[in-house]
Amino acid sequence: MNLNRQIIYMKRKPLTYEQIFKMYKKLYKDDSEAELFYSKSIRLMHQIFQDVSKSEAQEYMKTKKYLTGAKAISKLYEIKILHHFVAHQTLLKNGITIASYNHIRSIYELIIAIYLNIIEPDLGELNFNYETKESNKELSKRQLEDIKKQYAQNEYLKPSFIEKKLYSGKTLHSMRDFYHNICGFIHPSIISMAACFEFKPNTFIDSSKVGIALTNINFIILFELYGDKIKKRYKKKLLELVNEYPTFIPEGMPALIPSKGKEKLKIKDYNCLINILEKI
Repeated sequence: MNLNRQIIYMKRKPLTYEQIFKMYKKLYKDDSEAELFYSKSIRLMHQIFQDVSKSEAQEYMKTKKYLTGAKAISKLYEIKILHHFVAHQTLLKNGITIASYNHIRSIYELIIAIYLNIIEPDLGELNFNYETKESNKELSKRQLEDIKKQYAQNEYLKPSFIEKKLYSGKTLHSMRDFYHNICGFIHPSIISMAACFEFKPNTFIDSSKVGIALTNINFIILFELYGDKIKKRYKKKLLELVNEYPTFIPEGMPALIPSKGKEKLKIKDYNCLINILEKI
């Protein structure tokens, strides 16, 4: 190290964790427009899901029929998605940027898992059977082994497997790139750990914008699963948000709507959702 570089290095005082958190917290408060929009989006998703769940509970009281298979696990996944959004925003509010990417990854994985349940219902059924195998006392030893074997044959339904089932061509590549970029902050690599010691505004801004963008696709998921049960007042609220989304969604953000098996989807692209909302 030459003398000039050594002097610069000695003068630079390392930031403490507390200082970095405070700087990120200030960044979050300064972008009040994004904070407000994210809060409104999360609140509306919760309102829609709670209202649908109340409606389904009333149906169950009448019919005594409960959800099973792919539909049941999709609902459980949606509950987890909503929890992850709240956790993601809470971390950002408190200046904890790197850990917030864990929740972005989980939301992404759950969304594509729900799409797999819709596009490939047999795999959705397998997923349900595998996830509930320990509590299902009706399964014989042979049935249990068959479920484990099928699950292994389908690459344990890992994200890379699901992506290949749902996407192709350029869309698949963009999905893979997006997923790897998120994971870069999560895995215990030198690069990801080094980010904890530095204040990088773009790292924070990207996490915030991707979180907001994922609320967009989750609204599409909610309409895909429960469109006929969502009340008009919630559709009106969402229409107001839809017009603001382009301001907050980062450039190059993949849409996440499958490019394979679209004939099984009610909402085949973003314009489909807008058409539904504009017909209110």
